[in-house]
Amino acid sequence: MSKEKAIQSRVDVEGLPNAYDKVVQGTRMPGEFIFEYSQLSGEKVIRNGDSYIVLGKDNPGGGRAGHAGETNAAAMDLVVGRFGDVGRDYIKEASDDSSLPGLTTPNFKFDSARIYLSQKTDIDDNLYLTDLLRKKGSIDGASKNKSAIGMKADGVRIVSRESIKLVTMTDRYNSKNKQIGGEYGIELIAAANTTKGNTDLQPLVKGQNLVDALSRLLDHVATLDTQISILTKIVNQQQAQFIGHFHGSALGPTTPPIDPNSFIQGLLTTVDNAVNIIETNSRQFQHAEFKTNYLTPGARRFICSPHNKTT
Repeated sequence: MSKEKAIQSRVDVEGLPNAYDKVVQGTRMPGEFIFEYSQLSGEKVIRNGDSYIVLGKDNPGGGRAGHAGETNAAAMDLVVGRFGDVGRDYIKEASDDSSLPGLTTPNFKFDSARIYLSQKTDIDDNLYLTDLLRKKGSIDGASKNKSAIGMKADGVRIVSRESIKLVTMTDRYNSKNKQIGGEYGIELIAAANTTKGNTDLQPLVKGQNLVDALSRLLDHVATLDTQISILTKIVNQQQAQFIGHFHGSALGPTTPPIDPNSFIQGLLTTVDNAVNIIETNSRQFQHAEFKTNYLTPGARRFICSPHNKTT
């Protein structure tokens, strides 16, 4: 950035109106309703207005006890907008008290945005994903009693100036020093709350394997196409030759007639030879081997990913 642009950028920032000039830091803006957090014993809360960092034990709230009463269950909860507008509207409809309740616990359903880290938690239960994963046919299922990081907001963006990698199975043991059994992949679940369309989890396609499979099929089809074209040409030539031997006149044919039986027998022999060539090519394609290599789960060239799925 040039010196002139840097100076202009600084001027623009310094010239922005400061909301804290209108209201004391950490208090409500006019017309703003902020719930008070019901702090648990042993928690340390860093707060500014409706922005919180809570340091303590696993505490998912929402009627779930979590693992707060257990060892090795430390947690950090970064949350803004407790109960969100949806939750506040819900309470207004359900309560005769227009003032609304003043205290709230963590609410993974309604809180506006959150990043949650825990040493031991049931992260899918916390985020109301367990039933969804079961319905979608998730192989890995819900994470229970394990360390986890969960993020939720109206929009989540992960931006990189270079590359992004989603990597699983980096270690042989998890944070509980338990050996990891099975193989875990990546599941991309879109439109989770929709009832339209086919939303079951299916394996992602492995591009290079699919290219190899389609290339083999195309080569086989091209060979068959060439052989059928040759067969068609031979049949047409035979037909033209047969017709060419008969020239109608008042006195009858002007050329020696061809024995129809001999002609038909020769034509059938030609067709039979061509069909034998096509069948030989088809056998050489080895359909069973193709199915085993490309269409069978577990095969090295199977066109579907064994671990990664999407809806």
